[in-house]
Amino acid sequence: MPSAPPAPSKPLPTDPIDTPKPTDPKEETPDKGKKVFYDIPYGEGERQKLDIFLPERLGAMRNRVPFFMLIHGGSWTGGDKSDFYFFTELLNEYGYGAVVINYRLVAPDVIYTDILDDMASAFALLTEIGKDYMLNTDKAALFGNSAGGHLALLYSYKINKNSPIPIAFVVSQVGPTDFTDPDYYNNAAEEELEEKLELISRLTGENMSAEDALKGNFPDAIKDASPITHISTNFPPTLLAYGMADTLVPYSNGVRLLGELRKHNASDNRSRLVLYKNSGHDLAGDEVALAESVGALYDFSLNYLPLPRA
Repeated sequence: MPSAPPAPSKPLPTDPIDTPKPTDPKEETPDKGKKVFYDIPYGEGERQKLDIFLPERLGAMRNRVPFFMLIHGGSWTGGDKSDFYFFTELLNEYGYGAVVINYRLVAPDVIYTDILDDMASAFALLTEIGKDYMLNTDKAALFGNSAGGHLALLYSYKINKNSPIPIAFVVSQVGPTDFTDPDYYNNAAEEELEEKLELISRLTGENMSAEDALKGNFPDAIKDASPITHISTNFPPTLLAYGMADTLVPYSNGVRLLGELRKHNASDNRSRLVLYKNSGHDLAGDEVALAESVGALYDFSLNYLPLPRA
């Protein structure tokens, strides 16, 4: 999993699941001593559940807190919301709420549009119950890594106008942005290329051959599943992080997306790309780039999702 901002000053718990799970979020109102709520259903499916993490000082705050929704990675076929538990504590220490969701994984009857529907359903539930958890649902930040980064971007550009909660800004760590990028296929070994094509075909429900990919013949579904296709003038502020040694998602995906964003708005405050020169898909081993990412995340949070005054 890609690196996130540095750990909080106090050690992370070895087992973050130390709070009982609520039975029915609409019947249970959080009390001042309870800061974590697990497996709140936003749909009828087994994976359509979310967790809410609240700042420890919530009881002393008079205003609802802004929050991040976190989207896990796992090639759209795996992963779990618990992958982001370590990051929720950092957000809580800064005073933000955090919502982590599971979503339906790609299957014969589940493609990318169904996952986007899950994200919208999770946001819709939060508009109903957010006040009970002291969450400010006027807007939210969306943060994802790898496949989760792709979903965060795609939702922000394709769905945001109709999102139950508008996206204040979006962060993608090594998320695919453009499935028509030649570098996505040209530099892949034969076996890796076949794996990529199979995964993208499953994600979109549209079969694509190696010959078509290498010739640049892409079905409409492949283009529609690419976040870069859906950029408009009013795109949510976007923060990107990519590893220049990444063989899974080429950093050219980040460069191409930034180029398209800058065509609509040239300001550094609206879109920013941090390149990890010494890192692969895990964004490890580059302290300079990590520090830059942390600073950029702080700036975006301050500008687009500020904390309420105490």
